[in-house]
Amino acid sequence: RNGLASVLSASCSECRMQIAFPTFSRVGGQACGTRWECNLTAVWGQMTTGGGHSSLTDSLSVLGVPTMGKKAFVATEKILGRCWKETMEQSMLKVAVFSNSHWLSLPPLE
Repeated sequence: RNGLASVLSASCSECRMQIAFPTFSRVGGQACGTRWECNLTAVWGQMTTGGGHSSLTDSLSVLGVPTMGKKAFVATEKILGRCWKETMEQSMLKVAVFSNSHWLSLPPLE
């Protein structure tokens, strides 16, 4: 298991060829690297609702779903925080450049 994701494998009893079947897809980006989608969305959901690892564990245990470890949760939380920060900085820079060019194009006030 990798947090909430699992990779199942099957092998042929005759030729011994093995095939892996991941239970979720991996997603990635320049800022975040490649991560399991289910781990990112579970941690994202907890962060946006004010929950944490214990809230996620409580919710999943009621459903009988094994949860991710605290270490994996915290690592994913840090990655998402870094991604959010980089995205906000890029957005703020774009707004600043646009605003600056807009105000510079106006005639001076008298």
